[in-house]
Amino acid sequence: MPTSKSPPTLTIVAAKTGLSCPVFDVSNACDSVLNALEVAHALIRRGRCDRVLVACGETLSRVSRRSLTGHDELRTGLGFLTGGDMGAALLL
Repeated sequence: MPTSKSPPTLTIVAAKTGLSCPVFDVSNACDSVLNALEVAHALIRRGRCDRVLVACGETLSRVSRRSLTGHDELRTGLGFLTGGDMGAALLL
């Protein structure tokens, strides 16, 4: 699903790479990529599109700079410490 950025970054990427297919520019990588893959699969399977471009990214460094106050917070907050800033793109 397009993000609220205007224009979505992936629209620019698609234009610069010469693609003319639907794009999904998602910023909540885990859940949104799965949703985009489901929609892309349906579009391709029904013959509405030959290909779909999906891109995602996360900047976990924005939240990982906070200090933890104890073992319980470390245990529940470990997820943001194991990730990093990254992005990926899938052309289906």
